[in-house]
Amino acid sequence: MSLWFKRHWFVIGLVLAVAVGALWPALGANDSLLFPKVSIHLAIAVAFAIVGLTLPTTQLRSAIGLWKGHLAIQVFSFAVMPALAWLVAAAVEPLDPGLATGVRILGCLPTTIATAALFTRTAGGDEALALCNTTLGNLVGVVVTPALIVLIAERSGALDLGGAIAQIARDVVVPFAIGQSIRWPWVRRSGEPPAWLRQIPNVCVLIIVLLVFAGSVNSGGFEVGASLALAFGAAAVLFSAGSLFAWWWAGWRGFGLGRGQRIAVLFCASQKTLAVGVPLIAVLFAGDPRLALLTLPVLLYHLVQLVAGGIIAARMAAPKGKA
Repeated sequence: MSLWFKRHWFVIGLVLAVAVGALWPALGANDSLLFPKVSIHLAIAVAFAIVGLTLPTTQLRSAIGLWKGHLAIQVFSFAVMPALAWLVAAAVEPLDPGLATGVRILGCLPTTIATAALFTRTAGGDEALALCNTTLGNLVGVVVTPALIVLIAERSGALDLGGAIAQIARDVVVPFAIGQSIRWPWVRRSGEPPAWLRQIPNVCVLIIVLLVFAGSVNSGGFEVGASLALAFGAAAVLFSAGSLFAWWWAGWRGFGLGRGQRIAVLFCASQKTLAVGVPLIAVLFAGDPRLALLTLPVLLYHLVQLVAGGIIAARMAAPKGKA
């Protein structure tokens, strides 16, 4: 029983986080005792500080030079995923044109800032490669994503580029750098950090999932209706197609990637960020009566990738020593 729980505790935690968030949506309210606006950013920062503390610096250096891995992830994220989203949107268009536009916008977003790297770690993949590309993807996305959205939706707006860069630095880069700076004297004095520390980022993911679900339910984002069902179906199809194709794409002989690096490509290339997506849509489509409809695919995709991504990561972690 204990061995089974050790292997599956993260999936169990995901289910419980979703259930608690759905049953007690008040936990996600801005004025709740959990202070979700602060807690989510704090959870991300703590997670990446621990990643920095436990990640060998030599591994990070080798990942920075792995240009084929960077190419595989960024091309898939900003070219292949928009193409797949376009195909899914074409099927949705006759039923709900506004929702189809939201699906196309979803495909243009950069990868997640936090969970792609954390799921890569859980699955036993190359977390250094994932960390490099979650940061790189969001920096590139500050310019590429608005351009793609303007191209497909004929919208423009003033974007807070400095704010986006500051958010990435605050939530990812600075905590990671602090973790790395602590690691050097730690390893010299006491050796490698204890293994249990590596589980803290997974706990942080569960906190994020709980608060995201609670906040979504509390804000009324889960009202039953045809658009909700259609958006959920589109998000599930796009995530499934993106994940399967990303795994195949990463296995192309020309990239020459190992299993751990393919895992990083799988999670980084197929995931899309809610943190950047929703504010960006709000700016580009300010005053548009379809605004809620346009953000719905992004929200549901985020929920799908959190739950399905967590399950995939836990399943891939089973064969130890092969990453």
